[in-house]
Amino acid sequence: MRKTTRRAVFYLFSGLFLITTPLIVFYAFGYSFDFQNGVVVPTGGVFVKANVGAIRVLANGKLMKETNFLTKGALISGLSSGHVEVEVAKDGYIPWRKPVGIEEQVIQEYRSILLVPEALPADLVYGTTSQASSRQTVSLELLPDPTGNFIFWAAKKRNLTRLRVISRDGVETRAQISLEPGESYLSASWNPSGNVVLVSTNRRGHTIWRALSANSKSVLPVFDEKTILRTSTSTRSETISEASLSLITWSPADIDEFLVLANGAIYRWNLSSGLVKKIISSARSFARFNGNILYSTQSGFIATADLSGEHIESLDHPGLYVAKSPLRYFQNKDGVLALIDSAGGLYLENPSTRKFSPLTTEIHEAEFSSNTAELGYTQSGTFSTIALADETTQPFRRMYTKSAIFTTDEILHFIWLGNPAAHIVYTTARGVFLAETDPRPGANIVPLRRGDYQIVESPNDPNSFYFSDGEIIERLTIR
Repeated sequence: MRKTTRRAVFYLFSGLFLITTPLIVFYAFGYSFDFQNGVVVPTGGVFVKANVGAIRVLANGKLMKETNFLTKGALISGLSSGHVEVEVAKDGYIPWRKPVGIEEQVIQEYRSILLVPEALPADLVYGTTSQASSRQTVSLELLPDPTGNFIFWAAKKRNLTRLRVISRDGVETRAQISLEPGESYLSASWNPSGNVVLVSTNRRGHTIWRALSANSKSVLPVFDEKTILRTSTSTRSETISEASLSLITWSPADIDEFLVLANGAIYRWNLSSGLVKKIISSARSFARFNGNILYSTQSGFIATADLSGEHIESLDHPGLYVAKSPLRYFQNKDGVLALIDSAGGLYLENPSTRKFSPLTTEIHEAEFSSNTAELGYTQSGTFSTIALADETTQPFRRMYTKSAIFTTDEILHFIWLGNPAAHIVYTTARGVFLAETDPRPGANIVPLRRGDYQIVESPNDPNSFYFSDGEIIERLTIR
């Protein structure tokens, strides 16, 4: 190559570099060239990521990009500022649509898009598909054990209530129990090992407690109107009768040991010995979280104690409204506490100070997300969340920011779905629905089933949940 040729090539590439470099830099900073007006204008974009590949991304109905079956994400750039209707679609799936506010030199990111198949079959766990749902049939309780091996199911058909224990493979592991005429179901809770369920019912105005073994025919009477518990064998010992009893729940210490709320105090009750021991002298309500007890005193203080009652720590006096209905307590995997008082006031603990701050009122239900990042709660037909830490991804909410996600019919119950938890499944009188929890406007809501259903999360899979109409139990997985 001659010297003049080399010089020409050098100047050519140098010129291309000098021309293209500013263009690339301008493009990287969100600028594009408006050929119609001959000017450089600032633009924005959208990045979307779905749970499946081979997606189509549209902006205001115009196809902007298609991906191959291996690619789940797509970047759409060069969009003018303003509102754009973004759609992510795939054949055979319900499309995701959202109004996105495009800002100059900003890429809006939506990384947790869940495209749901139009035909979404569920796994039949118990019953047969020929069993048609009836308005006279209702599921009262659907409760997997902590290990995910068994499901306790209480269902009422007309005036008959049946209690069943079913393996996760759909096999009844013990004989079902039919409640007596006039006997109504109240509640159930599994022991920590997941092999015995404690069930309470109301029979002619009296509360009956019985323990059902998950894998045998054993039915252990625990407490009824004739039961009297004593703190010692002395005739002067303190006694507990049905009239003074408010709550029985499992102690983690033993398979036959319970925690009892009675006479305004908390006791440990060993079923084998038949004796109870007072461990907390003043309590209106309580909940057990692993090896600790969280409770409210008669004067409205919130305190925590170990199972012996020897180490008690008074946390706060947050001005709770305390009435006949007990307080409801919640704890996430990081140990952060929340509670709902008798009037529906929601309080959240600050882990640093261990003080409780009021958040809002008229709460129906609250639940921490599985990834501990949010607390979700419902107020009639509105679902909201509060961020429990500064968010490091869009939309970058600050800690303790409250966001109303969507409003619909009265929400009966909700559960978190996925890990990270970016969606919920909820029920109304009309059916079962899936909704995203991104706090930006236009939450996507997908109907999953029509009818009256009860739902509960699967302990073994954050992407699965059980649901029942009272006739059958099904499991649905959405990834």
